[in-house]
Amino acid sequence: YPFEFGRWMRQYLVVNASHEQERKHDRRFSLVNFAAPQGQSLSSNLVRVRAYLDDPEFGGEQFWTRLLPQNLQITDTFQAGLNEVYANTSPPYDYRTTRSLNATLTGQYFNGRLISLLGAGHYDINRKIPVSSIYTPNSRGIYTLIGDPGQDPGKYTYDPAYDLSANTFVAGLTYKIWNNPGFSLNAYGVYSESFNWQSAQTFHGKSLGPITGDTREAGIKGDMFRQKLFYTLAFYRIQRENAAYTWTPDVLNFTQLEDLFNPNNIQPDAPDYFHVASGLNNERRTINSSENSEGLDFTLQIPRTHGFQIRATFSYTKVRAARDFAKFSEMLDAAKARTAAALAPGGDPAMAEAAGKNPDGTANKFKRALADFARSGVIGLHAADGKIEYRNLFIDPLPPSPAAP
Repeated sequence: YPFEFGRWMRQYLVVNASHEQERKHDRRFSLVNFAAPQGQSLSSNLVRVRAYLDDPEFGGEQFWTRLLPQNLQITDTFQAGLNEVYANTSPPYDYRTTRSLNATLTGQYFNGRLISLLGAGHYDINRKIPVSSIYTPNSRGIYTLIGDPGQDPGKYTYDPAYDLSANTFVAGLTYKIWNNPGFSLNAYGVYSESFNWQSAQTFHGKSLGPITGDTREAGIKGDMFRQKLFYTLAFYRIQRENAAYTWTPDVLNFTQLEDLFNPNNIQPDAPDYFHVASGLNNERRTINSSENSEGLDFTLQIPRTHGFQIRATFSYTKVRAARDFAKFSEMLDAAKARTAAALAPGGDPAMAEAAGKNPDGTANKFKRALADFARSGVIGLHAADGKIEYRNLFIDPLPPSPAAP
């Protein structure tokens, strides 16, 4: 909706709302032998079809037709068929609903010399998926098939990891410093907020929610030689929060982490037992992180001519990442303190992490308990021989151990 306030200011308001539903139906089948003995699972009787290149009929339609499941030979001990299976890595039905409400206000001042932009938005998403019980087949390896949410509403639930919402805001100004047919120069500045849906969870069970970010950008742009050449020089800073980070190397498995973080006298069914998050996205070794990017872009662009467009860009970016190991460090310090107390006079050695052993009882080459390892010092990069280069190395400073000098 346009607003005009005399000759020196104009405003244009746009408001929009959306409601979207995304429906995905994923079906998976295994080719199995349905004539297998009743005591055996179909998952142990998969059928593999081989095509031999030296077959005289290879490549022809009849050759491929006879390899279809319904055309394979049937005997008393062999009957090939398709068995539909469910996998929790990809739910058979995935219903997502997203809603948004946005408003933008564009303004022009002083006969278009100054242009402003203001905008705000709200977004939310939820996801309906089948309950976990559908992924367990019977002893024969056959799954109980379900319909869509309208047919089997009791077989569905909302995914708590995808009950998310986010807000955005944008503001910007552009000022025409110089404007004539042969050369134009505009200065601009913009602040914007953004997000990206995710369902990440840290090793201690915290849902991170959507990745959020804000961008601050300022620069100049315009054209030269009667719009034969366009240029942009931009300086920017981008801050990202709630970005899931999976640590490497992966040296402790799920069981080892729980053994390390829990005292030796606490059982898994105890209310104060610490359970490491488990899932299909490396939750057990995931933490929160943030990233700060600063840089500049310089771009020259020639308009499209005869179907071709030339563009040259120089950019420089410096990225600083911060990984949040605070919870991990807290729990590791607690394990070290328990070990120190257990090995002290009057302590209970059974409560200490044993040297030469992993938390699960298997042997390792270290002469100290894992909980006693130092977390500060010199980092050595080793190569056996020849020249070697390292890239993308990140060093995360950790708080010193209480026992460190």
